Amino acid sequence: MIRVPVRIERNPGAARSGVRSLTLEVSTDDGATWQPLPVKRRGATWTAQVTNPGSPGAVSLRGTAVDRAGNKVVQTVIRAYGIG
Repeated sequence: MIRVPVRIERNPGAARSGVRSLTLEVSTDDGATWQPLPVKRRGATWTAQVTNPGSPGAVSLRGTAVDRAGNKVVQTVIRAYGIG
């Protein structure tokens, strides 16, 4: 198992608006299928616990954040890290 810290930052000069929601998903098949991960917030940082697969391969991550103004960003990292 690995702890994945998530931090949301705005582009310089962008209007400030609080985060309404953050979701994180994990894939072990290069993004063909996704499973939700529970995310815990502590201050300005969120953390998710990823259970690594039992066999060698790679883990992909996808995060979705929505702010109180309705702006949304989705970031996907295929093969975010490898498993030995």
